[in-house]
Amino acid sequence: METFSITFTELLLLMGNSIPPKNELTWNQTIDRHYRLMTTYQRNTMFEYISRIEEYQNRLKEGNGVCLLFKERFDPQNQYELEMTSGVTIDVFKRKDGYHVGIKTPIIPEMIKSVTKKL
Repeated sequence: METFSITFTELLLLMGNSIPPKNELTWNQTIDRHYRLMTTYQRNTMFEYISRIEEYQNRLKEGNGVCLLFKERFDPQNQYELEMTSGVTIDVFKRKDGYHVGIKTPIIPEMIKSVTKKL
């Protein structure tokens, strides 16, 4: 498959105009892949921009899983740094069932040495 690139502003507009369930694929890719490519400023900008959209707010109230996942991944108040028993430090976000590095990548609790909330 051929790849192409878009600017951060284009991604922001795409996300804002494709609130799930319209385009869950784009949202899932942004949560899992694009998040890691963004600067902290871009992450915060995207979170603030999307959080102001009424349709997104409504989907959150309805319990839309993809919107909730976006909130958990991008909310600056939900970012943590884990020190693993191996000595490696990783950035994660918190969900009901524990800490995650991606949509389908939970952290095994027994592997966590310490947790620090990022500010």
